[in-house]
Amino acid sequence: MEAPLTPPISLYANPAAYDYLHEVRLLAANVIEMAAGDGQKMYFKAVGRFRMAQQSDEIKFSIHDIQLFDAYDDSRLELEIQDFECSATVENGDYFLPDGLPNASVSERKQFLSFDRRFVFDVDPILLAGREKGTPIPKTFDASERVYYDMSECRRGTMAQLTRPRLILPDTY
Repeated sequence: MEAPLTPPISLYANPAAYDYLHEVRLLAANVIEMAAGDGQKMYFKAVGRFRMAQQSDEIKFSIHDIQLFDAYDDSRLELEIQDFECSATVENGDYFLPDGLPNASVSERKQFLSFDRRFVFDVDPILLAGREKGTPIPKTFDASERVYYDMSECRRGTMAQLTRPRLILPDTY
């Protein structure tokens, strides 16, 4: 079994997309923060509490005490959101995403983000949290917004750099 999720952790959907934010942050003391935006505009910001139970490759989340704030003013509470549950499957593998830098040079366009695992949610937690307000979260990426990557595990480089065998030295070296 993969190591359990241990906060703090920042999970991003479509992390290689430029000018786009779709983030779930799991923090200490079981605090969760969710944010979404694109095109230089924030659409959504919520803070709540979470419980999670991990069994094998599935993580069940219970999200509660959720408060939706003005996306630009943390002091302005807009409404409290109904509690919800969702789950994520941890998929281990080699995941490469082309880095979405705009106006990138030829060498930068060959850059990729690489991850060894991803978290595929049954339903996007940001979509669940935003449904009560009718938050206009653009569906630019649709299904890919259920797939999150842990940014602390991200590696960036060319495909050759990222696929090169990693040298693992014994502890006694």
